[in-house]
Amino acid sequence: MQAHPSVSIVIPCFNQGSFLKEAIESVLGQTRRADRIIVVDDGSVDNTAAVASEYPQVGYVFQKNRGLAAARNTGLRRVTTEFVLFHDSDDILKPAAIERCLMALDKHPQAAFVYGGFWWVDQKRGFIGEELAKPQTDHFGALLAKNYIMMHGTVMYRTEILRSAGGFNESLPRCEDYDVYLRLTQSHSIASYEGVAAEYRRHNENISLNAPLMLKTVRKLLARYTRIAQTKQEWRVAHAEGLRYWSGFWGPRIEQSLIEECKGRRRLNVLVSLTATGLRYDPEFATRLSRRALRKARAAVGRMHRQGAASSR
Repeated sequence: MQAHPSVSIVIPCFNQGSFLKEAIESVLGQTRRADRIIVVDDGSVDNTAAVASEYPQVGYVFQKNRGLAAARNTGLRRVTTEFVLFHDSDDILKPAAIERCLMALDKHPQAAFVYGGFWWVDQKRGFIGEELAKPQTDHFGALLAKNYIMMHGTVMYRTEILRSAGGFNESLPRCEDYDVYLRLTQSHSIASYEGVAAEYRRHNENISLNAPLMLKTVRKLLARYTRIAQTKQEWRVAHAEGLRYWSGFWGPRIEQSLIEECKGRRRLNVLVSLTATGLRYDPEFATRLSRRALRKARAAVGRMHRQGAASSR
């Protein structure tokens, strides 16, 4: 690696100006400074532009709203450095994040990207939990079974490898980072590094909280890799495991959304959409709903028996 490898940090932002200041300052506070910082405003109508303008060392690009993958690609097209890290505007980079990434890339010169650990935090950055990087021997197979990298903000790419792979798939409304991991690990090595590089903020505006869209997208994404998964027994097993994992992860969340909708506004279009998505993409969805309905029926019968016994006394 050259004496001073060049690094860009791309920060996509859509109506998250309230978080953007912390995101930018976490980049400016790195023990190893970034050579370039680019904020890509994906059509925000809040104070995103005003916040970015407070920092003369930060480049600002505005585009009409086209989604996270398109915003990342806009930033990627403007990157002229050897390495690039995509930092979501509601998250925080730990002070040594860039330094950790560069050390790992230096140690693994063939790696297309490196990834590390992170903290889950709440909206006010209160600690929730920790996820450390899980080293793997067969990264593609392991990723078919689960997206164990989890937080994109811990990932630093070799710019030209990411660019030659086509960047991020703008047809995907979610899981565009997962898709990049799968594409790159088919033909490149990757590597993990120790320690925590970022804080992953949980709040009500997280785009990953849309359970029906997440399940639909991840199942369709994995379907694209069905053919290559059939070429190895271990990949075939991992692919099947991944389909089960994501259905089991998002399916119960769709079920809970359905229950909350039934208790609340009971909008027919929402009820139909939740039910249809659950039935189509989660094989256990109907079984869980049936069991829940049976438990409710038994509870209702029990109440009737108790009421009848009390009135006969």
